[in-house]
Amino acid sequence: MENIIQRQKLEQDSLYFTIQDFRLKINECGFITAYKDLSNVDNRYFRLYYFLTDGVSFSIERKTIHFKRKTLLFLKPNQKFIIPKTPRHDVPYNMFYITFEIGNLAKRSEFFSSMKRNFPNQSVYDPNGILLKLFEEMHNQFSDKQKCAAGYAQHLFQLIIIQMFRLSETIIAQSQIKPRYSASDILLDRASDLMLSNLKLGLKMNEVADELGISDIYLYKLFKDKTGKSPLQFVSEHKILMAKEFLENRSYSIKEISNELGYSSSTHFSIAFKKATGFSPSYYRQMFC
Repeated sequence: MENIIQRQKLEQDSLYFTIQDFRLKINECGFITAYKDLSNVDNRYFRLYYFLTDGVSFSIERKTIHFKRKTLLFLKPNQKFIIPKTPRHDVPYNMFYITFEIGNLAKRSEFFSSMKRNFPNQSVYDPNGILLKLFEEMHNQFSDKQKCAAGYAQHLFQLIIIQMFRLSETIIAQSQIKPRYSASDILLDRASDLMLSNLKLGLKMNEVADELGISDIYLYKLFKDKTGKSPLQFVSEHKILMAKEFLENRSYSIKEISNELGYSSSTHFSIAFKKATGFSPSYYRQMFC
């Protein structure tokens, strides 16, 4: 009898190339037993949290949100994440976590837009525990001090991202989050996402207002009422936070960071950064990064 060979050719689809192009890099992973807050996790990076406790309740940017066990939450840099006080302080919340960054600076806005589009509530439910197994394996690699644990973890991290996108395409992966948004909250989220996703273009306030179908005056009032800042102040402060994060990665020059954040020149960027922090970008990088 002749051998029977079943050949299946693997085709690299667009998602594969997109993920490769982002150059995602894991910074840290670990396990949290949380009683009151998550102040020990560096919020300067993108973060993933995988919840192992049922009935978890957290506050994210003015909203109290409830999660089921086996839900994965995605957070952008500097997004606030606290645990509200509960009557039972002796009962902890258990979760795995990952912090990571985008190696391809030019694709940063595209990455966040893609995550926002595929995970509108910033979460994905993992009914069969596939993501859980990946998190457990990653944690074991570091706990047992395996050889080349960092390289192995990087591959596991890419599998986690791929599985997240696969789950987002199924009905059972719909988010367990049920936020209570007001109309103004939704409008503020749309406005801030529009401005922060297009920093390089430097959208003007009237352009943002036109896109949302509201007046300049209403847009200004919306930001002042909800954040205490004008739209310009809101964007400027966010740009400084991003600049600090980018300066920590010495792969990017001052000029590249300046261009990505929408400043007209490196000089303009340096002036704005020094005014906000008291240090020039080069001095900040030298002393703090």
